[in-house]
Amino acid sequence: MTKQAQHILQELLTALDQKNFDLDVWKTKASLVLKRLFGDESEHIKLIESLHYDYSSWSLRDESGSKLANRVKEQARGIVQAAIMELSLADNPLEKVLHLLLSGEQVQQIQQNLNNEAALLASIQKLDQGTKDQLLARLIKEGLA
Repeated sequence: MTKQAQHILQELLTALDQKNFDLDVWKTKASLVLKRLFGDESEHIKLIESLHYDYSSWSLRDESGSKLANRVKEQARGIVQAAIMELSLADNPLEKVLHLLLSGEQVQQIQQNLNNEAALLASIQKLDQGTKDQLLARLIKEGLA
């Protein structure tokens, strides 16, 4: 996992402990970051979007004095920590470069097409020229470092 991605995910965790925590604002930030890292269809996004405070009378009665906010924050913390662990598994330098420069969806598409050269080429051709240049430069740098 890149230091930048790790730092940003750590900021999401820190935000959970802020005194003026706003769940809706946090969910927006977390969704945008996780979409960039894992793609729009990621399970992480679905879990983030499902977070909410349940103020129904049954819920309030069942909580019996404990804070609803703590439970929601712990669920949010678990989602972000799982994302950090998942990204930590990517020790391959090529995979790190791909995650740094491309969206999660683009990385998945490239990984799915590794065994089909024509499909892989089509995935790469969809990238804008600036991204292709950055990708090539980073790959050369990683390969020669």
